[in-house]
Amino acid sequence: MVFLLMKKDIKEYSLQDLEKEFVKKTLPKFTTSQLFRWAYKKRIEDFSLMTDISKVNRQILSENFYFSKIKILKREVSEDKTEKFLFGLADNTTVESVLIPTKGRNTLCISSQVGCKFSCKFCVSGKFGFKRNLVVSEIINQYLAIYDLIY
Repeated sequence: MVFLLMKKDIKEYSLQDLEKEFVKKTLPKFTTSQLFRWAYKKRIEDFSLMTDISKVNRQILSENFYFSKIKILKREVSEDKTEKFLFGLADNTTVESVLIPTKGRNTLCISSQVGCKFSCKFCVSGKFGFKRNLVVSEIINQYLAIYDLIY
């Protein structure tokens, strides 16, 4: 009988849940905070570049985990500098996010569902009806993709 090793998406885990996964893989708990620092503060999603994690542990990480990505299909900027992003998901569905710049800050409206049960006049999402809720990584990836573009 052949068992396939399924890699798991890092972005599906909270810090505490990832610690539990790491212990199962014989990784020290502190590796979790190291990985989160690389991924979410330094924006490095390549295990081989995480130099304060031992080579052996980086190998274990790369064999068992991965970082999901999201694809920007379209980016539009309006006259008031509001930006709309259309993202393609792995199941060939799409979601939108909107970056609203104001004096001294940015506001980001991100999708948590494919489609919507409501049909607000200003929003395209409701026109196609509700399809499904997004998984954690799909929500996080919207934020990170836009963050990477503007910072």
